[in-house]
Amino acid sequence: MRWIAKTLAPRHCAGCGHWLVDSTDWPGACDVCSAAWPDLRGVEGSVLFRERCAAPFGVTGFRLRSDPYLRAQIHEMKYGGNRFLAARWGQWLGESHGRPDFLKATETALVPVPLHWKKRLRRGYNQAFWIAWGVSLAWGLPLRPDLLKRAYHESSLTRLSRTARSNRSRALYTSKLQNEVKAAVVVDDVLTTGSTMLACGVALERNGIRWDGAMTLALA
Repeated sequence: MRWIAKTLAPRHCAGCGHWLVDSTDWPGACDVCSAAWPDLRGVEGSVLFRERCAAPFGVTGFRLRSDPYLRAQIHEMKYGGNRFLAARWGQWLGESHGRPDFLKATETALVPVPLHWKKRLRRGYNQAFWIAWGVSLAWGLPLRPDLLKRAYHESSLTRLSRTARSNRSRALYTSKLQNEVKAAVVVDDVLTTGSTMLACGVALERNGIRWDGAMTLALA
């Protein structure tokens, strides 16, 4: 598979193409290119995140629109089937922020935003699951992809306005009723208007699962 080949291939900076001296460097860029990224891992990113989706807690990694290298990385995860890349980015995101003390491993689970089964069948995998898997390695929280389900399939919401996305997202997600998980943090690749994340949080709370917050790799 292509993503396996890329994992085993020699490592070069995805920004300028120069050789990475240390093959363990992450996230796959030299110091010069990574220093120019639109970093949103601090307070500013958290405020912007929570303003969009009203999450009680929210973190993100970088601004997506500002950097062609980062856009290419998201595209590779979303459409290229690169599970390794998604998991490594998720681990980077978790390690960059550190797990907040109020998120307890005994009661809080990481829940990836689900794909409808038709889209998952066509794409082959859910990139949000692998990002969440990487976060779970960094934070020590259980991963529970079964707690959310996409109720029906429709065309992409990406090009819709904020209001239109919000109206269409309200009934998109349902939550599985269960007793062992008390709280959840929802994980996705990109936060655009925040309507999808908010819809997932509302679906969880309808079934008595406290929505502790959300995190995405990028902010569009």
